[in-house]
Amino acid sequence: MFRVIILTVFLISSFSKVKSKDLSFFGDLSYNFGLLNNDSAFINDGVNGSPTSDTAELSSFNTFGGSLGISYKNFFFRTGYESINNADISGTVTFSTTRTLKETDVDITNWSFNIGKFFNVNDKFRVYPQAGIGIANIEIPALVATDGVSMSRADEDDMISWSLGFGGDYQFFEKISSFVEYNFTDYGDASLLDPNLEFKADGFEIKNHALKIGIRYNF
Repeated sequence: MFRVIILTVFLISSFSKVKSKDLSFFGDLSYNFGLLNNDSAFINDGVNGSPTSDTAELSSFNTFGGSLGISYKNFFFRTGYESINNADISGTVTFSTTRTLKETDVDITNWSFNIGKFFNVNDKFRVYPQAGIGIANIEIPALVATDGVSMSRADEDDMISWSLGFGGDYQFFEKISSFVEYNFTDYGDASLLDPNLEFKADGFEIKNHALKIGIRYNF
């Protein structure tokens, strides 16, 4: 992951030698609010058998993050990082009987590579669409029912993520802007391992609709 930071800093340093009014650089810090629960997230490949139904949910997506970016003629490239801690897993799964999961947490870190374009509304306000692809590290704990039955073992996966979004920023000082974004991100399918045998018993879809607010520094 540190290679991503080094590569981005190298690119910005190289481009900064180019003298052009069309070229600019920016960095930002942000906080995300998850907007929707990830309802019925089990893929239903079977966890310790084939569930006939489930109401598992993944919720409470609150995220810290940041990015470094390069803009040329209003087209931009951003390398971003976000950390999601303690997203709650809860719900029920039905086998021969319905079992309720003990609420537990999943941790996610995501490096993203985004492209987009700024559209100037006026001298201080601009809007932008963006799309990205990334690498998500997902740490999912062992899932246990409230009656003590083990549903899956703990696992860690590196997955390909992708996102779509749009936003706007407003310049309130010469080099400092505030921004608001909406992003949909699909972090991939985390593996749920059979509690007793060495194979993937099911998968857990991890997606997020988020509202992001932050501060942007324009170099």
